[in-house]
Amino acid sequence: MACQRMTKCHCHNVEFSTVAQYAQNTGIQEPDVLCERVGLGQTCTACRCDLADFLKEQRQVSVSAPSRGIPALKPSKAIA
Repeated sequence: MACQRMTKCHCHNVEFSTVAQYAQNTGIQEPDVLCERVGLGQTCTACRCDLADFLKEQRQVSVSAPSRGIPALKPSKAIA
């Protein structure tokens, strides 16, 4: 029987997706720094390896995902 990967810090009830959003907003990528700033992985530390894997996967997805930017507007004709 395979073990399920953790998706949150159960000690502090913090979802990994919340940490990933914080990482994106702040630009911090190091899991140890994120754990310290967000306050997870400090008690039993069982989630730290799964968090590092989750963040790595999220970075790979965001790099390979197509841009979802707003399309450029066509310049309007100037009124003379």
